[in-house]
Amino acid sequence: MSEDISLFKNGEWKRYLGFGIVSILLFYISYYLNEKEGYGRDFSFSVLAGGSLGFLMQRTRFCFFCNFKDFLIKKESTGLIGILTALAVSTIGYSIVFGAWIPDPNAGYLPPNAFISPVHIHLLLGGLAFGFGMSLSGSCISGHLYRIGEGSFSSWFALLGSGIGFILGFLSWNFIYIQWVSEANTIWIPKYLGYGLSTFLILGILFFLAVWISKKGKDPDTFR
Repeated sequence: MSEDISLFKNGEWKRYLGFGIVSILLFYISYYLNEKEGYGRDFSFSVLAGGSLGFLMQRTRFCFFCNFKDFLIKKESTGLIGILTALAVSTIGYSIVFGAWIPDPNAGYLPPNAFISPVHIHLLLGGLAFGFGMSLSGSCISGHLYRIGEGSFSSWFALLGSGIGFILGFLSWNFIYIQWVSEANTIWIPKYLGYGLSTFLILGILFFLAVWISKKGKDPDTFR
């Protein structure tokens, strides 16, 4: 009974009410898109998946830049271990899903809608630009998105800068594609090693990185 009283006194019920309203709204939009002609279940699933991912990111305070910064400055390794764990889980799911699309990776063509792009300097330039933007704004895009939901005003300017960057990227894409991407090689590891060996290789690299980061980082108990 006392817990119920404190819940109302502290105004916590507003958070639960807001969560309930947003959840109902997301389910309604998902149902509407599923029934709407021209959209269908793909759009419906995207709404539910996006809402779930946003909830997980906000509750776990997941931010690539913040996790790397905490490790480099504070030697706190928990965030980077979480990123590596997510990569390991997605690697296993990657092999299962792509294996269902193309059972034989040596068939001579890539999985449909997989967005496996050629490897060239444009990936390095994109990574540097993204990293510089995160350092300048103090967070990655996912962090700014859930901070907007928390009421952060400055995150709007960060997303505005990201939007300008996307526009500049689209305007320069034709030049970049002709100069670098069009003749670059598309490297898909399962094509050369198969699903099993490539999955084992990636998981092995992630494992050794996790061990190295754990040894370099401090004991999580010291941050409590």
